[in-house]
Amino acid sequence: MKALTILSVFILLFISCQRSDKKVISAEFKVNRSLLSDSSFASRTGFRINPPKNWSKTENYNSELQNKVLYRTDNELLAIYKSDSTNCALIISELPETNFDIIRGLLDKSNSYPIRDSIWTNVQSSVFRYKTYEIIQIVSQNSNLIVFKLLTHRLSELYELDYIIPRSEININMQSVESSIGSLN
Repeated sequence: MKALTILSVFILLFISCQRSDKKVISAEFKVNRSLLSDSSFASRTGFRINPPKNWSKTENYNSELQNKVLYRTDNELLAIYKSDSTNCALIISELPETNFDIIRGLLDKSNSYPIRDSIWTNVQSSVFRYKTYEIIQIVSQNSNLIVFKLLTHRLSELYELDYIIPRSEININMQSVESSIGSLN
């Protein structure tokens, strides 16, 4: 019941970001350090994020799904973390663009994330500020999966973080995902 309440609050937070004027609002995340891995991903410019606890770095993931999840197929794959006990994953990649405003402009212009195939039945986008980051969030859903895509930048680097969570496992993983997003530095 507690996980369902947290999920509801998390979804309401991001639905509240869904204003037609795409006004950027501040977001807060409850970070539970005990739900995070001790090691973090760090880029060359200092972008850091901790994956959820027990999500181990791996060399590969479901390549077909990975191609459908990534914003562009020419993203540079930086790291993949997969849960040891569930079918969840975090894919971290760098986009070839260095201009965050171009990506944001595409969302503002189309009012939604472009759907490249029919696997997603519901796609919603929002923009929020967390710490010093302005983040584009795209939540894609179908009957089996929920993907939280976060697009953010640090200096001249533009990153994509994709949290892939089977719908059947959302309740047991939502606090870990929220803590992971909240570890962004």
